[in-house]
Amino acid sequence: MFIITDNNIKYIIYNSIVIPNFRRIFMKEIFIAFSNYNRETNKIILSYIEKMGPHQFRSNIKSYYKNIGEAFYHIMNSDIRWLTRFSKFRESHIQSRDLDVFLTHKKVDIEKIYKKKNVFIKLRREIDTEIINLINAIPE
Repeated sequence: MFIITDNNIKYIIYNSIVIPNFRRIFMKEIFIAFSNYNRETNKIILSYIEKMGPHQFRSNIKSYYKNIGEAFYHIMNSDIRWLTRFSKFRESHIQSRDLDVFLTHKKVDIEKIYKKKNVFIKLRREIDTEIINLINAIPE
C-alpha cells in the first residue's frame, strides 16, 4: 500500500487500485461486490430465459453472439472459469458432469443447451452462490 499526495488530494494505492480520499479497500470486498451484482443480474436474465421457447433461444440477435443461447453459453463458460480460479481458496462443492458442456472449445451446440435449459439454469444459480462462498473464504 502506498499513500501519495497530489494537489492536497490523498490517494491510497492498494493492489493496483487507486482510491482518492477513501479508506483502504481490499480486493476481497471488490470481488464480493462484483459477485453479488453478478448473481442479482443473472436472476433477472434467468427469469427471461426460463420463459423462452426454442425459437427465441436461438433466434438471431444484433449482438456479438448470434443468439441468446450463445450468449448464455459464453456467460456460463466465463463464470465456470472464475469458479475454478476461486477454488484455490477453498474446494468448490459443485460437482457436475454438466459443467463439461461449457468447458469445451468445440462449436456451441445450442440445441443441446436448450434441451437441458432447466438443468443449466439450476446449475447457473448454484455457480453464482458458490462463487460468493469461495470469495468469502479468501483470507483478509
